[in-house]
Amino acid sequence: MAEFEQGTKRTLLILPTGGGKTIVLSGIAYKFAYDRNRNPTGGKVLILAHQNILINQAADKFQTVMELPVFREQGRQTGCLEPVTVSSMQTMQRRLDRFPPDFFRLIIIDEAHHAMSAGYQRILEHFTDARVLGVTATPDRADGKKLSCFDSVAFEYTIKQAIDDGYLVPLKVKRAPLTINLSKVRKRRGDMDASDLGSVIEPYLHQIAEIARGMAKGRRIVCFVPLIRTAKKAAEIFSHYGFRAAWTAGEDDEKTDKLAAFAAGEFDIIFNSMLLTEGWDCPETDCVIVLRPTMSRALYVQMVGRGLRLAAGKKDCLLIDLLFQNDKFTLASPKDILGENRKRSGGGGMAPWMTGGGQQTDAEQRLAKALDKAAKKYQDPRESDKWRSVLENAPANELFDPPCSDSQKRKLKALKLDATALTYSQADAILKAAEAEKMPSNAMRWRLSQLGYSDEEIAGMNFPAARKALAKQKAMGRW
Repeated sequence: MAEFEQGTKRTLLILPTGGGKTIVLSGIAYKFAYDRNRNPTGGKVLILAHQNILINQAADKFQTVMELPVFREQGRQTGCLEPVTVSSMQTMQRRLDRFPPDFFRLIIIDEAHHAMSAGYQRILEHFTDARVLGVTATPDRADGKKLSCFDSVAFEYTIKQAIDDGYLVPLKVKRAPLTINLSKVRKRRGDMDASDLGSVIEPYLHQIAEIARGMAKGRRIVCFVPLIRTAKKAAEIFSHYGFRAAWTAGEDDEKTDKLAAFAAGEFDIIFNSMLLTEGWDCPETDCVIVLRPTMSRALYVQMVGRGLRLAAGKKDCLLIDLLFQNDKFTLASPKDILGENRKRSGGGGMAPWMTGGGQQTDAEQRLAKALDKAAKKYQDPRESDKWRSVLENAPANELFDPPCSDSQKRKLKALKLDATALTYSQADAILKAAEAEKMPSNAMRWRLSQLGYSDEEIAGMNFPAARKALAKQKAMGRW
């Protein structure tokens, strides 16, 4: 309000997902449309969004919190007959000829990082007398367009501040032991091509399911994928690994029922392609897997933010971080979640007054160091619960047990293990145990599938079992 009182015409409010954005905009709408005695002041307020789900949330929240009516400008309803009106951007831009330029005193744009689109710009150019408040969690854009339609930031509350203040749960990042090469992915419309991403990621779904089973057992997981096809395939594969899995999409006739079932705990994981990045809330979600790598910090923060809301018994949100190897793209990463600087945001789509000078914040530096340390550290297997029992049961040559060989050291290094103090027999025991739990390669899975093995059969195989099955088929002359 102070920004408007000082003469600013258009200003921005930045609040993280789960930070009470809808309640805040409801309160501001009330202050413009009603006096202290709850009587209309004569000034009308328009709340705009680009999706019906956001429109419905805004209307429901205003009516619930303020206990006052809201007019929905949609379908056959027209005229904005209440002090506060909600409408989609698409509807309002088609009806501009019904309203004079001074009809609204205040226009509120939800998810305001979309405000530079042609539809929003037509509306703002028509209602020239209105004050404008943009509300968003992510004011940067992947397409490089600056949010120049706003003159200032009235207030910003970061994800880190919300976590520190107890309004969001802490983010726990685990690096998955899997590298996916993106060298064959092309760039399209400012980000990576979704079709290319689907083709690259789908062969790894079995391995990702195995990783998720080990890291996220008992959690409520939302997974973002590049294509509807990928979502369907992932749900089928994950079901073979013990997950109650579902997929959904905008064109899915059962999406409402599936999302309700997920919220009720009937599914462990739900896969989607860009459907749940905005306007969807399930506070019980406590794990996020991003299989849709992106150059856009805004999109990445929207995806991960789905797991940060508070819920009863919820301690944190686990982000399973896969390593996407590429030399062409600067990808958004966990470092972007807690950082306040947005200069590197897939196109630098910030107005000049929003940039942070290119310096990493303390939060970014701490998280970057932690991730680098986790990625580079080699663990002493003698200090690991996982490998200690293997070492205790390792057969040893009582007369002579030489140090581990250079070949063994290289293989253990690939497992992020420090072989310095290991003997040959100890190293051999660890490598055999690792091979026993190793998943078949993508080439092996493909060959097994071509030979008639079902996804369920392949999901139950470790590396030695897959190798044995292939050897048997080869001996029978089938390939």
